[in-house]
Amino acid sequence: MTRIRSTAVIVAVVVVLALLLVLTRRQESTLGAPPSSQELSWCMERMQIKLPTDARPLMFYYASGLDAVAYLKVELRKDDLDSFLAASPFAAAQLSESEKAVSRERGMPWWDVATVARFLSGMAQLPDARRLYILVNLDQPDTCTVYLNWWET
Repeated sequence: MTRIRSTAVIVAVVVVLALLLVLTRRQESTLGAPPSSQELSWCMERMQIKLPTDARPLMFYYASGLDAVAYLKVELRKDDLDSFLAASPFAAAQLSESEKAVSRERGMPWWDVATVARFLSGMAQLPDARRLYILVNLDQPDTCTVYLNWWET
């Protein structure tokens, strides 16, 4: 009888652990969503950017703890890229074509910077110990995907 109980307890623990593993993986893969108009306004204010009127905000994610961090993924027409950069904190920044300032993030499959071949990337220091990182995906002929990562320490 004791042996049956021990086996039942072990099986129950294994099932609970398996369920927790599945739920944790499911939660990680759903970080982020298309930004609401309030979230987009919040991002533009904190990141000190102005999006062109026909820009297409794709995804947004915000997390806070010891540091606050925000991720914004936006699609722009390539014709709008120069004016977007000129009116942003990156206007005077030296953007790199060989080193990515933005990296892949765990749990955010939509933050797909690892596969980008042609890009511009860099960092801008903002007031109050804040930083803004950018990666512009230039792989498409008519549009570019802009990845913006804001940090507050």
